[in-house]
Amino acid sequence: MLEQDPTIACFKDEKGDFYKVTYDAALMFPLFEIDGPKRRYFNPIPLYYYRLYPRNDHVVLGLAEQKRVETEIRGKPSFKVNENFLY
Repeated sequence: MLEQDPTIACFKDEKGDFYKVTYDAALMFPLFEIDGPKRRYFNPIPLYYYRLYPRNDHVVLGLAEQKRVETEIRGKPSFKVNENFLY
């Protein structure tokens, strides 16, 4: 990932600051892109449930901010699939 994005702009907003919300999408989208569609598997069983408590991002910063950041993340350039990705 660092070869394609040495300044890790995929994790940063337009000001160059790290995202304060929706950072899980900022991490997962590039990993999915680099891994490529052939190596994906959809697991229908939930592995994690987000806790609901008064300091969640959607409460503190608002759902509108989460949606705005998600739109910004989805608008970033895609990463190229790394066919040599090993595991």
